[in-house]
Amino acid sequence: MLRNLRVGLPAAALVMSVTLSVPIAGDAGSRPATPDWTRSASGEGWSSLCDHAMAYVGGDKVLLFHGTDTWVYDLSDDGWTFHVAPGPSFRGNHMLAHLGGGQVLLFGGPNVTPDDETWVYSLSEDAWTERFPPVRPAPRFDQAMAFIRNGQALLFGGNPGSAPFSSALDDTWLFDVKSGTWLQRLPPTGPSPRYEHAMASIGVNRVIVFGGSSPDGPDKNDTWVYDLTRNTWVQMFPATAPPPRRNHAMAYIGSDQVVLFGGYVPVPGDYQAADDTWVYDLSENTWTPQAPRTIPTPQACHAMAPIASGQALMLGGGTWIYSARTNPKAP
Repeated sequence: MLRNLRVGLPAAALVMSVTLSVPIAGDAGSRPATPDWTRSASGEGWSSLCDHAMAYVGGDKVLLFHGTDTWVYDLSDDGWTFHVAPGPSFRGNHMLAHLGGGQVLLFGGPNVTPDDETWVYSLSEDAWTERFPPVRPAPRFDQAMAFIRNGQALLFGGNPGSAPFSSALDDTWLFDVKSGTWLQRLPPTGPSPRYEHAMASIGVNRVIVFGGSSPDGPDKNDTWVYDLTRNTWVQMFPATAPPPRRNHAMAYIGSDQVVLFGGYVPVPGDYQAADDTWVYDLSENTWTPQAPRTIPTPQACHAMAPIASGQALMLGGGTWIYSARTNPKAP
């Protein structure tokens, strides 16, 4: 059963990222000369939504899971559709990752007592299926996950649930949807333990991790790239990087680039949500601040996902679409 609500989205209240079979619709010629954010009329009722998760699910669609609700956004008609698909229990601070073939992985959450449940959503069947792998990551929330190649997704880090935020994880896991198994990867080095970081696909067999927080030090602004074929994490040292932050979001926008928006940044004695947009280019190892004509309101604990060539969908302060220019490397 589907319900299509184009405007308003009176969703249940919730307080509280290739070969990429990733979007290839559209072409560079249709993108603006400068990077831009466009606000959709769809999803106005979710302007304050927080701690939800999204992932590309195929075609020009993105899957959202929050609370116990499953929604799909369709770029072609700029609409969110509610899917009555029984599945995971109520949760927040979980993560989703595209798996290819119209499938999405969910792991972790909820945000009070974390679990280690593994769920897979199929768009063609409009159904959630719980998997029961004998070996799997420990229970956690605020981890990061991303598509890494067809049928597989990578997970890194997270909060194991010790109160109050007294420990963080630094383990790397690979999920394979065909076998339904988790495999812990043991690279020789990697990012320090963290949670509230962001991860995105960045080309074939690679993901990028940026920022995050941990109980043993200040928030981070380091950049790491994981290569699946080599099983290595490599720290990148770009000349410029976004300021340290947590609870930000990133999405793949094509080639070897990702876009980052917002997050909590430290200010004297406190944190505040940011409204800055950055693009990372792996081939040049550069972070470049962007100058969009329209700037979304400051956001943290929001979600982003790729949706079309050079475009990313963001849900936070409403529904937003980021469109990169043909060459987003220089502002």
